[in-house]
Amino acid sequence: MYNLQSILSHTRRLTSFFKPTAFFLSALAILIATSGFDNGTTDVTTAESYYRLKNRWRGTFVARQGNGASLSSSKSNLTTWTMEKVSGTSFVRIKNGNNRYLHNENGRLEVGAIQSGWWSAQWSLENVGEGNFFRIKNRWKGTYLHNERGTLELGTIQKGWWSAQWVRELVPMQTLPTATRYKAATPSGRIGCGRGTFFDPIDGGTCWTCPEGYKRTVYSVKSGKACERAGGEVFAKATQHGRGYGPLGTNCANGQFWDPNGYCYSCPSGYNRTGYAVTSSKACSKRVSPAFSVATKIRNSRQCPTGAFFDIGTNKCWTCPSGYRRTTYAVTSSKACEMK
Repeated sequence: MYNLQSILSHTRRLTSFFKPTAFFLSALAILIATSGFDNGTTDVTTAESYYRLKNRWRGTFVARQGNGASLSSSKSNLTTWTMEKVSGTSFVRIKNGNNRYLHNENGRLEVGAIQSGWWSAQWSLENVGEGNFFRIKNRWKGTYLHNERGTLELGTIQKGWWSAQWVRELVPMQTLPTATRYKAATPSGRIGCGRGTFFDPIDGGTCWTCPEGYKRTVYSVKSGKACERAGGEVFAKATQHGRGYGPLGTNCANGQFWDPNGYCYSCPSGYNRTGYAVTSSKACSKRVSPAFSVATKIRNSRQCPTGAFFDIGTNKCWTCPSGYRRTTYAVTSSKACEMK
């Protein structure tokens, strides 16, 4: 593809022979040269996508060296990067998988932490008008990222220099390391329904109870089957009364029974004496059929903060890191959230 300089050079040679058409040819040259050419800042970001930054001239990638702040040009160390829009501007921050940002720190190229608003970590991406290539320009110093003589540098630009032209290679999510693709969720407080109650997200978050002996079902909390009592044998304690009377001290009032410990007892209505000790919680029992019941609303619950989600197993609110969403893994696992 011709650039502006080469087309204008050809135009000057032509106009030496055809001076009457000089103005027309010059205008035509500028029109041809600028069609599809954008030397301004171009938004080439895609939220939460991971890329490798590849130099057009060398074919090498911007890579972080170990855990330090240094960067290198490499074909084997394929560091991944994301690009974060700086709110209200056309600039981006360039962040690697270790949450460290690309800086122009007093003229030196480094990776490090970010403080809000630091211009040293803000970059514009200038489309060079050929394919998907762009230049990476620092907002603070106005210098460009180069691969000059095989090393990464910051410096000025001459139009057309390939050493300062880069292309993004999208990294498929499934090829990313597990630690990058997945993140743990962060707890952000309990809902606060209280002991003996349970939370339901209906009506913006509410607290409910089931009748004694009933447990919550999978049916809607507002249905007649919100709570269930299982069928089978139900136990209860016996009630102690006075000592037995009569010649042997074994007589008891009607509806009571005597126990060898010398006292009279009774079971609740509908219950019968079991073989368990009379002082046991299973001294009496009855057979019951399965039954459903409604739940009782106690009060509105404190809702999860905006951006958080509720986990019924932990009775807590949780949040995923920015750019991640909830998975089907347990909320307490390291894979609770997945990159969008």
